[in-house]
Amino acid sequence: MSDHALPSVVYTPEEHDAWEELNRLAAARLKERCERFKIPPLRYQPADDLMLVFRLKPVEIKVGGLHIPTFGKWKDQETGEVENVATVLNEGVLLKAGCGARDWMRSHGILIGDIIKWGHFAGNEELSHRFQAGGTAEIVDLADWLQVPVRECHGSYDLDDRIASGQMRFVYVVDKQGNGLHVVKPAPIAKEAANAA
Repeated sequence: MSDHALPSVVYTPEEHDAWEELNRLAAARLKERCERFKIPPLRYQPADDLMLVFRLKPVEIKVGGLHIPTFGKWKDQETGEVENVATVLNEGVLLKAGCGARDWMRSHGILIGDIIKWGHFAGNEELSHRFQAGGTAEIVDLADWLQVPVRECHGSYDLDDRIASGQMRFVYVVDKQGNGLHVVKPAPIAKEAANAA
């Protein structure tokens, strides 16, 4: 690309309303996931291009006499059989993000509360540090938290659901100089649905 800046992404008022609705749904999903995965509150806000993720704990399965850690299950689309995944995956719940990370996330359609994947050796673990959580006297070990640069985010399982359901779509935007890029935009909310809410 030349010395020109990347084109600005312009959102219509309907798209802004759709973003607000998606953020509201994401906040509710984050609250539900914090309860389900027993994620304690952490008084810490990452800055710039960093995200704070809570690493999902492995589940142990028994195969013969061996115990194999797994992070989930895989469903064969042809047979419908569910198999345990024995590979340790780098995935977790996206809890917080800095301003630069939020800018990148917005253009890529990723929201706080999503379950994301990141690079195998990405991120910074703070295993030996402890912080006071949520203003209480409870001390939280940071072994399950990871600070990850946003560009190490490989994707979001929830984003795939939003695109498949039509809540978001890929759009190519071009400026007056002909510079262009792909972004993810929310689908505008139908006026009937907005009026009903």
